[in-house]
Amino acid sequence: RNHCRLCRTDPIDAFHFHLNGGEGNPKSIHSGTMTRITIASFVAIALVAIHVRPTAGKVKLDVYYESQCPYCYEFFVGQLRPTSKALSEYMETNLVPYGNAQTIRDGKNVTFVCQHGESECLLTKIHVCALARVNGDNLRRVLLASCLFDYYKTPKEAGKKCSSKFGLKWSEVSTCATGSEGTVLMDKYGNETNALNPPHQYVPLVAINKYRGNDTFQDLVDSELQTVVCNVLAKEKITPDSCKQ
Repeated sequence: RNHCRLCRTDPIDAFHFHLNGGEGNPKSIHSGTMTRITIASFVAIALVAIHVRPTAGKVKLDVYYESQCPYCYEFFVGQLRPTSKALSEYMETNLVPYGNAQTIRDGKNVTFVCQHGESECLLTKIHVCALARVNGDNLRRVLLASCLFDYYKTPKEAGKKCSSKFGLKWSEVSTCATGSEGTVLMDKYGNETNALNPPHQYVPLVAINKYRGNDTFQDLVDSELQTVVCNVLAKEKITPDSCKQ
């Protein structure tokens, strides 16, 4: 799977699709960039049709991620950002930056251990602090987080460039990220992540109107998010122009 479970190498330019074969181990199918909906994708879309309906004409996404996971980077820049731009009127996205981090409590002191090291903890705090300060609609939050992913290997550069781009004061974001406010905010997202039932096994993890589905569904969301959102909207006979292409 193209997800961060354990420490992984950089992603390769290929798509790994997993099909569960009965009681056996998952079967991994390797191909190039996916350009057509596969049989497994149709199964996942069928699951959406059974379980998911839009609410008040909107599809709600809960996106659980960590800030230096290369697969989260791929999802944000390759799927979430373009889909949100195309369908912003029909989407409501809740971003949950924490991922596979661990929260360590020692009395009143709270610290974090992040999967990709201290650099990731810093960048995650930059995410939470910037998101707490950005003004505007839901799309703007997605674009801000995506901007931070554009420079995810260099947290301070990411913070400076994206703060400037979105009209934030980097000095305020930085002070938040290195101080108690950033800790409190990250802890809140950690509690939200750790409250998942069943617990998450990897990131990125996306719930659509609270439906998480199985690994096949998550693979489809990772590669064809706009298709999934359009199919959910179609259940209420909502067909945006972007879904007709």
